[in-house]
Amino acid sequence: MTVLETAIMTLFNNDSGQGGYYDDIGGRLYNTEAPENATFPYAVFYSISRVPDYSFTDSDPHSEEVFLIQFNTYSKDASKLVINGYEKNLNALFDWSSLTITGYSLEKMQRNYQRTIKVDDMWQNIVTYIVKIDSNT
Repeated sequence: MTVLETAIMTLFNNDSGQGGYYDDIGGRLYNTEAPENATFPYAVFYSISRVPDYSFTDSDPHSEEVFLIQFNTYSKDASKLVINGYEKNLNALFDWSSLTITGYSLEKMQRNYQRTIKVDDMWQNIVTYIVKIDSNT
């Protein structure tokens, strides 16, 4: 697990018992893929891409990294209102969050895409964040 993934899981786990996203999905946030028979509701997060952020003013052009992190939340509840509530709490937890990332400073965690769809009997909420970090070294 990368330091960014660890920071995401730490923030998520610290939300336990607060009536937020952690409690919505019963603590079932998985990195990259869920177990085959995961209990609903649950979520999966993963990195879509990672690219260096070059700037002509940087003394070290490799010190900044930009990630796209996607969260997919799954629910079999009949009502879309339920997954909309999960989405609200996900956003409250991660929008412009203060992730603590070992060896890095967080410049921003900004939501840039959001969509809810229904496939067969399952709702899926998709949220993507731009995460920009800068190395402390």
